[in-house]
Amino acid sequence: MRYSLFPILRKISLLFFVFLCAGRVQAQEERVSKIRNTLEAIEKKIEWEKEGWIKIFSWWNEKDNPYQEPVTLYSQLHFKNKIHLGDNLNLHFSLDAIYENTLHTEDIEDVDILVNEAYLCWKMGGGRFYLGNQYISWGKLDNVILLDRINPYNYKYFILFKKQERKLPIFMLRYNWHQKNYDGEVLLIPFFKPSYLKFFGSDWAVFGHLKKTIEEGSYSSQVKETIKAVDVTREDKLDKYIPKNFQGAVKLRSRIKDIDFDVYYMYIYNRLPTLKEKKDKSNTVKKFLYLPTEENLTALLSQNLSPEELKLIEDFPRLHILGIDFETVAGPYGIRGEVGLFLSCPYLRRDFSYVRKDTLSLGVGIDHTAENNFYWNFQFIEDIILNYEELFSQEEFSHQVTLNLSKQFFYGDLILDLDSSYRISYHDWMLNPQVSYKLEKGVVFSLGGYIFEGSATTLFGRYSDNDLVYFKVIYNF
Repeated sequence: MRYSLFPILRKISLLFFVFLCAGRVQAQEERVSKIRNTLEAIEKKIEWEKEGWIKIFSWWNEKDNPYQEPVTLYSQLHFKNKIHLGDNLNLHFSLDAIYENTLHTEDIEDVDILVNEAYLCWKMGGGRFYLGNQYISWGKLDNVILLDRINPYNYKYFILFKKQERKLPIFMLRYNWHQKNYDGEVLLIPFFKPSYLKFFGSDWAVFGHLKKTIEEGSYSSQVKETIKAVDVTREDKLDKYIPKNFQGAVKLRSRIKDIDFDVYYMYIYNRLPTLKEKKDKSNTVKKFLYLPTEENLTALLSQNLSPEELKLIEDFPRLHILGIDFETVAGPYGIRGEVGLFLSCPYLRRDFSYVRKDTLSLGVGIDHTAENNFYWNFQFIEDIILNYEELFSQEEFSHQVTLNLSKQFFYGDLILDLDSSYRISYHDWMLNPQVSYKLEKGVVFSLGGYIFEGSATTLFGRYSDNDLVYFKVIYNF
């Protein structure tokens, strides 16, 4: 019988590869075992509190244009730690591993390993010092940003994540203290950190896929070159660690009878940018971006703007903020509210030129849980622009309501939720229905959706093509 040499060599090579892999697996297991034993030994010597969760979040939306991402997968591992280094010293830190994929023909993958919270807490006398990356929650309203402005927010996916999930940590020195009749908290923030917001190139960008649509559309070369040159830049000084970028805030808390209340003062940068023109002619750029009509495109081209005039600046003005919030109960109802005076808020006039106005914002909320496990939460928010003049998309008095309904079944294992927001003055709204089921061992399955409606210049109407259905799994450990 004759044997071919090459099949024999392939089998020998395969056996060698199997033994090599087995050896590597065994070596890897030994390394993992050593690391596990080392961590267990460390844990025995120090007090180490650990918790976390794994989230898999995927959503589908109807593809209304060729650049829209129909399916997105977002996976996150969150690991939170607290290590006691001594009687008065603790280390807090949280790690996040995030994987994102748009799951379509031109897959866009993104993997991030992040250290989010990371700070030391030192107890001294009647107070505590905190130094490092931290989250701060100020104000009493639910899922509404009025006084809760210390941390920046992540708007990469607009509001698909709740307010606390969107919050980004910021480096600061924090000191809080407790007295007999009041508590206090002081923040010193040495660096500027803006909210994450994209202007172009995604479903949730402010101007969506506008530049891509023109780049690949049947437009003249003049139109394509002009829109391609449109850019948004940030002032260099904001990215530098200089004393001028220092920010600060203070909060005092007390109680009168059954009412808890806080008084605030903040001197901070506005975390969201407003587009500011370099030249007066640049206002035509903003007008086309916010209202991309053929008429506005023609007006933009007729200006024959230079590359420098086609650039807009992200402006983050400093704000003086004075505020107060309160919280109490009236029988079976919880009542809370916030009031804030914001000095020199940025806006765009009707001609899209940049202007700053003082603004008064207030909100009040009431919630109640009935005996049949039915919960409702209603909030009303009012914004008043002082010394008003006609603006692009803001009225002098604007009104908004939010309503959250929740009903539990089977001892809380099955939960039906409905979050909603309606901006009365602008006639745009959002609905977020969701059904969740809790399994044993900390697993929660959720199925829900988002519906956005309104005109193209409104907050929710801007994303009216992004209605979606989502599936979410969370495992807590």
